[in-house]
Amino acid sequence: MPVIKIPAPLRSYVEGHRSVVVSGRSVKEALGALVKRFPAIQSNLYDPEGRMRSFINLFLQGVNVKDLPDGLLTGVEQESEIFILATIAGG
Repeated sequence: MPVIKIPAPLRSYVEGHRSVVVSGRSVKEALGALVKRFPAIQSNLYDPEGRMRSFINLFLQGVNVKDLPDGLLTGVEQESEIFILATIAGG
């Protein structure tokens, strides 16, 4: 089953896990499974309208999902790894 790698700033929303095994046949379904299991992470990934937050980048097998033709609808395999990267800015 696909694995979602969780960055340190978001681990408190997934009970401290570094990675979470999820079900799903696409990146979108895999993220949906993550949110279903750990609802507290939803507001960190999605805005109130249900769109992916602009500072969240997802990488599937090292490729930014935003650069893939099917985006979030890109298919995942049993051994796929999805990395969440939360861009953090400061001053």
